[in-house]
Amino acid sequence: MTKPTTLPSQKKLQELFDYRDGQLYWKERIHSSIDLSKPAGDIDTNGYRRIQIEGKRYKAHRLIWKYHYGKDPKEFIDHIDGNKINNDIKNLRESTRQQNGFNRGPQKNNKLGIKGVIKYGNKYRAAIRINGKEKHLGMFFTIEEARLVREEAEKKLFKEFSVLNRKERYEIKDTSNGKKKEK
Repeated sequence: MTKPTTLPSQKKLQELFDYRDGQLYWKERIHSSIDLSKPAGDIDTNGYRRIQIEGKRYKAHRLIWKYHYGKDPKEFIDHIDGNKINNDIKNLRESTRQQNGFNRGPQKNNKLGIKGVIKYGNKYRAAIRINGKEKHLGMFFTIEEARLVREEAEKKLFKEFSVLNRKERYEIKDTSNGKKKEK
């Protein structure tokens, strides 16, 4: 893992920005393109707000962490609700790379829409990845059985970083007609 860029000091951040509504706002117009009424920065191609300070770009959630706690995050900052632009300090927590990954929903190419469940012949296979190793959880006749076993394993192993502990849950794809249904 590459070491994250050292962030500006807390003092510097508090001189440059006001924090309100989960966002940083410039205190002064240091460039003609800055609108003091709008959150500082822009949204990058990965969906995160980023802010440029003295020619360097930083992720806003990392700056907000330092603004409040006065220290650089040890590794990652996790958005508890999974919303990359919800930078309310109550929605941010330090995490490891692995913990940050736990809090993700299924990948976009997931045909079933259920994290850790795949169709395998006429059955469904449930698995979970922890510490870089995949753990086989079993083969099931129904998608619902596989989902329930996978969810129980996730709650037990991922604890507070489980996507299942978020208020907004991911959607399951109905494979019979391609439409999504809410879980």
